Amino acid sequence: MQFNILILRYKEKLMSIKVLYFIILYLILKIILIIFFIKPYDYNTWSLVGIWEGFANLNPEFVEKGSLVFKKGGYDGQFFYFITKYLLSENIPLPVLDSFYLRFQRIGMSLSILPLVKLFGIQFYPFLLMTLLSCFHIISFIALRALCDIDKKIFALFYLFSPFSLNSDLLLVADSFVTSLSLISLYFINSLTSKNILRAKFMALVSIASFTLSIFVKESALFLIVALILYFFYFL
Repeated sequence: MQFNILILRYKEKLMSIKVLYFIILYLILKIILIIFFIKPYDYNTWSLVGIWEGFANLNPEFVEKGSLVFKKGGYDGQFFYFITKYLLSENIPLPVLDSFYLRFQRIGMSLSILPLVKLFGIQFYPFLLMTLLSCFHIISFIALRALCDIDKKIFALFYLFSPFSLNSDLLLVADSFVTSLSLISLYFINSLTSKNILRAKFMALVSIASFTLSIFVKESALFLIVALILYFFYFL
């Protein structure tokens, strides 16, 4: 009994803290993790991309000056970078990837970061993509929190500080991004019940756009359709 009372007190205290403070804490944690990640590589942010020497040799036109190339390993983040570089550049051959069709099916994240890269330059790719992923994660957290009942909003914090999302962003891969887009899509679908026709149409367009983009980020977003069917069946 005392334990339950203690839990309720902590829950009330957490709920009384402004959402902005949790977002700031999330950003501080992320910055710390990034620093620890890039420290062994002389704080070179290109270490986040994880370009393997083998693919660097196969795609010399795609390796930027100052890029960090790993002798062993590498991450999937390199493939999103190669595709972004290809979309950005003219008169450059198609990149050699581990699976050409699979990687180009997941072109959504490269298309999303492309305007920022065009504006600021490909040399800032790691920073720009990390910023994009962080912003979408925060937006999706706010969306998830809005979808929760008042007494359940606290559980959205588990999503905000999810190790899965943090690790995904540190490797600059698409897993957290597709999750963010799916949650944003679900939020706008939930808003379709608005009596304002223009607002409902806007919500529908944003939801469709977000969901369509998520499919091209990673095909696993198609499983959201099952969740949407259940949602419409039970709640609308």
